[in-house]
Amino acid sequence: MKKTMGVGAICVIVSLILFAFSASDLYDMAFNRIRIEDTGYGAYEEDQIAEGELSFVLAKLGETEDTKKVFVIPAGSVKTSLYLIYDNGGYVVVGARESAEKFDRLAEQTTAYLDKGSGVTPDKIEFVGKTEEIDDEELSILNEYFTAKNIEKEYWQSSISLYVLKEFDSTSSIVEVCISGALLLIGIVLLIISRRYRYGEEVYVGEKIPEELLKAAEEDQAGPAGEDAGSR
Repeated sequence: MKKTMGVGAICVIVSLILFAFSASDLYDMAFNRIRIEDTGYGAYEEDQIAEGELSFVLAKLGETEDTKKVFVIPAGSVKTSLYLIYDNGGYVVVGARESAEKFDRLAEQTTAYLDKGSGVTPDKIEFVGKTEEIDDEELSILNEYFTAKNIEKEYWQSSISLYVLKEFDSTSSIVEVCISGALLLIGIVLLIISRRYRYGEEVYVGEKIPEELLKAAEEDQAGPAGEDAGSR
């Protein structure tokens, strides 16, 4: 039963550590959510969950390889397509993964609507992203795009958000929490089983365990024997 108790304790400790890694995203989903249409390009902060309905995509900038993580542990790579949107007076980069095809289609519709004067209104995309600071690779892609447009570096750098809205998958966070919760439950069950095996089905406050009762009985027997010897 010592092994059962040890495994149970390990499961509880590991589950709490894993929950600490995954709980931050759930906290951001619950208390750190913002609307894209209500937020200026310069008002974003790191690790916010931004959601909104996107109607126009100015251009597709390129693609990057991001590291896919499970409980902050690298678990492969994922392709991220970068797009540029206009947001309340400035530019914001959006990183799409599962919805990249929708963004490609919306970018084509936006180009046709703005340049070719088509009367077709572009589709709308419901998007949820998490803010991440622009890295060197993404900054290089932005520089190539604006250089091709003959836009001075000083101008576009002062008119673009410092954060990328990377597509956020809440499913993975929920799965991580479920895994940590399952481990916690298994650990608690194992600890209860090991305790009942050692101390019985019910344990009351102040009740002595069998080892303590046996020791107390031996002391009681030794006590009268010692008194009889002394009286003689």
